Amino acid sequence: MVLTAALLAAGCAVQPNDRGGLMIGVDTAELFGKQLGGFRLADGTPGSLRHDPSTGAFSVKIGSYRVVPIPNAVSARIAMVAQVESRLVVIVETQERNCNYKYTLMAIEGTDVLQWGFGNCRDRPQATLDEDGRAIYIDFPEYNSLKRYSYMDQRLYSGVAPAPAGVNLAARPFADENLRPAYPLPPARGDARPGPGNVPGRPNLAGSAGRVIPAPPQRATAVAGNKPAPRDTPAPRDAARDTARDTTSQRKRNDELPRARLTIPDEEIKPVRIDLRK
Repeated sequence: MVLTAALLAAGCAVQPNDRGGLMIGVDTAELFGKQLGGFRLADGTPGSLRHDPSTGAFSVKIGSYRVVPIPNAVSARIAMVAQVESRLVVIVETQERNCNYKYTLMAIEGTDVLQWGFGNCRDRPQATLDEDGRAIYIDFPEYNSLKRYSYMDQRLYSGVAPAPAGVNLAARPFADENLRPAYPLPPARGDARPGPGNVPGRPNLAGSAGRVIPAPPQRATAVAGNKPAPRDTPAPRDAARDTARDTTSQRKRNDELPRARLTIPDEEIKPVRIDLRK
């Protein structure tokens, strides 16, 4: 009796109905289903992706009695988990009938879940966590550019970004199961050192391909031709030193540009907001 009661308590699911009340049912996915992947929130609350063989349904359970359904999926897996500021971001890759790749992004903080769905059904995207941990960039190949979804500031934006040098838009697959490039990325021409967007194993989204360094100013002697320089004109070596210093300062400023400035979000996608307490 005690064991049966414990099993039923562990396998209950509480869901809100359309009249503001609660529906309590048996969570058969917890009792008889299979766990396909797991994660843990910052406060230690566990979460898992499950499959219920009795109904074929997939769902994400967060803590106790908190279930977020993943509708229409015929297969599912956790593709990426990352802490972005105060929320844990979980990206679930699903397959639906006539749609090979579809994605659900959940940003979880306590009992509050923000949820978005996106994908083009054809490609697995490349996903990159910003080095400061404040954003995730999710890129799909699209003609001669990238279709980019940017999660930042607890919002999801959709926009278009230019394809940097080294990104093969025609590569199939475009990314591997960890949403990383499925092909080796050569360093950008003229800049083989790792930088904010030129990190081995990550898309080169903010490397030297996105940096424009102006040509150094002409030296005074080149403008004056063969005429002797006036006495108060700096020597040519001083001009060269100033040119090198200006170029170094410009390079430093460009290197310090945050990645968010390199992508201009043009549309905010509204989330589905789920309160796990209801």
